[in-house]
Amino acid sequence: MKGLLLMVLVLGIFILVEWYFYNQPTTTEISVLRDETDKQLAEPSADAIFKRYGLFDNGEWRGGHFRYSSITDVSFNKTVEATVIPENFWMMNIIERGRDVERFRNIIFQTITASKQEAQTKSHSSVYIPIAKELNRLSQSKADTKVLVVYSDLMENEATLSFYNPKEFELLISNPDSVRKIFEGWQPLNSLSGIEVHLIYQPADPKADSEFRTVSEFYGKILESKGAKVMIEAALEN
Repeated sequence: MKGLLLMVLVLGIFILVEWYFYNQPTTTEISVLRDETDKQLAEPSADAIFKRYGLFDNGEWRGGHFRYSSITDVSFNKTVEATVIPENFWMMNIIERGRDVERFRNIIFQTITASKQEAQTKSHSSVYIPIAKELNRLSQSKADTKVLVVYSDLMENEATLSFYNPKEFELLISNPDSVRKIFEGWQPLNSLSGIEVHLIYQPADPKADSEFRTVSEFYGKILESKGAKVMIEAALEN
């Protein structure tokens, strides 16, 4: 009897210690914007995006929020969202949790797969406003980790400002502050502290490479001045 009581006492102490040192599971929010106004060599990787949540990396109880939207010839586009809520390890139903995570994963994979069939060359591209709106939304998120992944050449092509116009592209090089003021007039940016931004594009030729270096550097300076951490890449690493 004493042995049983001792075992219960030790178990109780163990549970109390674990509970005391228990860390609330974190939540990761990832937003993906894909430019559908032209063919892209760099396509979204559902596997790379899903792995960022760390749900199968000894973190089955973490939370995740996924958003997907397009960059098109208009500023407002439909959005797909999915959420898996963080769970308390001590209260979690392992089997049901596995189902929730699998549903979350399936939405990400189905959304990314479907998006690759929708790219169309268009005469206009509204790039900055969708990016700015998504960043402002992320700035209000309560997630512990906040990430925006943008698959685009970043070449704005609006009636009032087009980087395909040689004179306006030259203005971007010679007087980037003037272009920044135009962008901020369209949509001001909040503080972006704590947000990680990936600008992803694979140039098809030297001309596209030169243009992307110019535009991505311009974006990088704007976003970093607001506190974001910016990475310019050819692909999202796993």
